[in-house]
Amino acid sequence: MRFVIKSALLGVAATAVVLCEGLSGHSLKLPTGQEIAKLSFEEPVRVGGPIWARVELPNNSYGTVQYPVGVEPDNLGCHEFEVRRNGVLLPRIVVRYSIRVSGGLSCGVIGIPGRTMKHPGRLPLHLQYRFETPGAYEVRYLRKADQFGPRRDETLFRSDWTRMDVLPAAMVEVITEPP
Repeated sequence: MRFVIKSALLGVAATAVVLCEGLSGHSLKLPTGQEIAKLSFEEPVRVGGPIWARVELPNNSYGTVQYPVGVEPDNLGCHEFEVRRNGVLLPRIVVRYSIRVSGGLSCGVIGIPGRTMKHPGRLPLHLQYRFETPGAYEVRYLRKADQFGPRRDETLFRSDWTRMDVLPAAMVEVITEPP
């Protein structure tokens, strides 16, 4: 048995036709938003430390994963995360800005012309969620169609829930000179 992809477009259901000994079978459809990205974390992940999520986009996806997206540090553009612990979703950190800069591409990135991004494929999870307790967490990445417009709730693709073990904060020995 082999699978032949009849069509595969981003944001559109992909159709696969099953062929067995040269005979066509039933069509299988992968609904929009079900394409799978891969998620991993740069180690070690510790309480109070930075947590960088590495995202590998699925085949045939458009765009890239780059940071920063805008001038606000917590702005990840069309890239989103969901985090849960013991099956309960954690709330995102709410940041209030007195001035917001608007304009530009809602799913774009900023950078310095002529310079490549130093860490492509990774996003700062620690700027959107607090990890104050050691233990097991689950994280899922979602790529939205738009950040602001009518398609802002549409998920183009996502990752599976991925386990992330958060270790206790690193102990640092502080040495002081006697007076």
